[in-house]
Amino acid sequence: MKIKNILLTASLCTLAGCAAKNPASAGTADVPSKSPTPSERRAPIDFAPLTDKVRAEAQINSIIVSQDGEIIYEYYQTERERDRVCNLYSVAKSMTSLLTGAAIDDGYISSEDALISKHMPSIEKDHADKKGIAIKHLLSMTSGLSWPESTTWRHFFQPMAESPNWVEFILGRDLEHEPGTTFNYNSGNHHLVSRIIQDTTGQSALEYGKKRVFERLGIHSVSWYSDPQGVSFGGAWISMTARDALKVGQLVLDGGMHDGERIVSREWIKKMTSPQSTGYRWDEYVGGEYGYGWWINAYQGQYTAYAWGANEQYIFVTPSLRLVAVFTSTFNDRHAARPPFLYSEYIVKPALGKTAR
Repeated sequence: MKIKNILLTASLCTLAGCAAKNPASAGTADVPSKSPTPSERRAPIDFAPLTDKVRAEAQINSIIVSQDGEIIYEYYQTERERDRVCNLYSVAKSMTSLLTGAAIDDGYISSEDALISKHMPSIEKDHADKKGIAIKHLLSMTSGLSWPESTTWRHFFQPMAESPNWVEFILGRDLEHEPGTTFNYNSGNHHLVSRIIQDTTGQSALEYGKKRVFERLGIHSVSWYSDPQGVSFGGAWISMTARDALKVGQLVLDGGMHDGERIVSREWIKKMTSPQSTGYRWDEYVGGEYGYGWWINAYQGQYTAYAWGANEQYIFVTPSLRLVAVFTSTFNDRHAARPPFLYSEYIVKPALGKTAR
């Protein structure tokens, strides 16, 4: 994929999954105190209203929903979408966070508490003010680095993408806040984590991810853009089919297990999908708190963790209902219903035995 084509596509994207209208109005998702009863969990879902809605608006390319590990609904705007490898954009952050847990499990990284200077010796010499940044600060968007992706850079990271060395560009940014204190959406954060994964495992995040996670889940469609130094872009531009993305969601739902095999520790899945920073929200459906690369919200009162990428790409995981849903889109109509609304009102709501909006 040509960098200039990616830059053009991303610069045209106004709903990039990475910029709040008002970050200062950040809210906190309400995690439900109890799960639905078994009868509520098994309420049959009538998907006809959802199909009618998305077909009429023609913004959603594909939807796949599974419950208890079985696919119960598939929608494709055209048959071509069934097997299309989709650019999931910032869902890469969620994947990078998942691979960080695998690297910790394997002993390549000691823990998320490790300072990045431990893995990037040049920081001590060339970027001493960054010595207090830990891996967890990168994963939770609280590195403190100056990064106007949500404002001046117009929901993108073009200055970094056009630089000859992305890692050095990121480390060269000023430190605006003490690490761990302030949420600021920064695609450079997860790219530094990808570099750490590469330096510690001896493989790019793509190579390590294929052998360690993706192929074990039966995922063979994955590709990942890399920077000029060959580092998989931890912040965006990972691609796979919607069905393969569903497998990642199922792994998260199952606490890191797949077909009886432990892929990633349950402890890491819990950390990754638990609130680690305030995040921010646009409305009751979009945004929420932020874990390690995963957003957290409550839909119809049901705790949900989700991966979110530009142009409305999503992986939703709602444990209380044993639901996983993937949406892929080429969203260009601000007035159309966005996937978080569709998921809450047309999937979660009827799963609870209530009538879809």
